[in-house]
Amino acid sequence: MKYLIRAVFLLTVLCGSLPAFGQDEPYTYQAAAKKDRIALDGGLIFPFGSVSTGLDLKTAWGINLNFWKFISDRSFGVVTIGNSFYSLGGEVQTDSGLIDLTGFTMNATPLLGGIGYAFGDGDLHPYVIIHGGATFITVNIGENRPSEQINNEAYFTLAGTAGVGYGVTDHLSFMFSGRYTKMFGEDLQSIALLFGVSYRL
Repeated sequence: MKYLIRAVFLLTVLCGSLPAFGQDEPYTYQAAAKKDRIALDGGLIFPFGSVSTGLDLKTAWGINLNFWKFISDRSFGVVTIGNSFYSLGGEVQTDSGLIDLTGFTMNATPLLGGIGYAFGDGDLHPYVIIHGGATFITVNIGENRPSEQINNEAYFTLAGTAGVGYGVTDHLSFMFSGRYTKMFGEDLQSIALLFGVSYRL
């Protein structure tokens, strides 16, 4: 009987200690669920649409600052602010005549909010995001800019992002994404290929 009691006691101790072994498991995306993060990404932007044709916009580059706020294990809200830098070319017809835009530039500054969803339980975690907000356009063509034809305006914008992140440490992840953006009011659309890093707060 004494040996049976000892055996039961040892078995109880062993079973009680099993969960402790899981505490040293390697970091996974699932372990980081509901953890807010801040991300910085940038890359190439390929414009198309009537504005792109009219201003002869070239392939641009841009950078974005993103903040993720988890609202469930998988879903998160996103706030994005960025800036894209375009070179203009060709000529534009205005009331003052033709203006040569070669050498001038345009900045597009998106301010977007959205909701996203992350997939997968491992360090490799795909995600999708739907965005909406405004894009602020500034055309830099000097003092003689025809303000009635080319304005500094804000335009309603919708975007969709599909990407993948890879966690390399408990806090740091590398990210790659593709983003489609459409600006309404003026037909400017773009596809962006973005690389970046995120830091889990």
